Amino acid sequence: MKIYFFSRPLPSHTASNLRQVVDTAERLGVELIVNKELAELMNRLCGVTFASEQTFTTLPPMSDAEESVMVSYGGDGTFLEAVRRLAGNQIPLVGVNCGHLGFLSSTPTQNVEQALAEIVAGDYVIEKRSMLEITGDFPVRPPFPYAFNEFSIQRQDTSMIYVDTYAGEQMVARYAGDGVIVSTPSGSTAYSLSVGGPIISPDCNCFTISPIAPHNLTMRPLVVPDSTELKFVLSSQSPAATVSLDNCIYQVPNGAEFRVCKAKKSVFVARFQNISFFDTLRNKLMWGVDPREK
Repeated sequence: MKIYFFSRPLPSHTASNLRQVVDTAERLGVELIVNKELAELMNRLCGVTFASEQTFTTLPPMSDAEESVMVSYGGDGTFLEAVRRLAGNQIPLVGVNCGHLGFLSSTPTQNVEQALAEIVAGDYVIEKRSMLEITGDFPVRPPFPYAFNEFSIQRQDTSMIYVDTYAGEQMVARYAGDGVIVSTPSGSTAYSLSVGGPIISPDCNCFTISPIAPHNLTMRPLVVPDSTELKFVLSSQSPAATVSLDNCIYQVPNGAEFRVCKAKKSVFVARFQNISFFDTLRNKLMWGVDPREK
């Protein structure tokens, strides 16, 4: 079995934690393949050396028969980068959290040894998560034109922007304010949540359109079927605005137009059977916790 282990060189990484990953993989008899940035960090902190065939930048195309799992070791930002490094391969992706909140990377970092053991034992369930596919007036075509969490259009300076929004051939609204977010169910606990969007169970077949600081206070988030193709046309007094695909940001000209639809590709998130989406909500958002109780 191959475990593709991805992490960014985070300050929280220590020699002991990284050494634990290597030792656990050896004990379990799995082939550990790490991204090149992490290989360099492990070599510097732990003295571990990886051959070129034991490292990757993005995953090569692989057959469905290959028994492989990818592990994201970090926070949710690392998880989103891991989705891009998957390069469309349909293998399970596990998130181990050593960041902050960690909705996507829900497994605690102190359980990394247990997580690897459960991966080898196959003690997990796989959830098929949808992505957005975005086309439009990018200055340069994105190498990965997909978003796992959200696609957003935002003002670049102090001028308000206008985003004409269409669902299919029907106009939804002209959003005036700081911008608009289109979120997948997986992304409903990310940027969309911070602007007042609803939390959506990841198995729902829908997208959420949420205005950012709307000028008209009656504007509210809207949930649409994920079979809908969305169109956005930007207009502003400023010469440019910004768009983001998850945490990849591009500057776009005034008048830019974008189309968003459900991607044909999916991401297969592996979840350990003792951690559900609702467990994560209760634990991360402290639902039901009385602050008066010590």
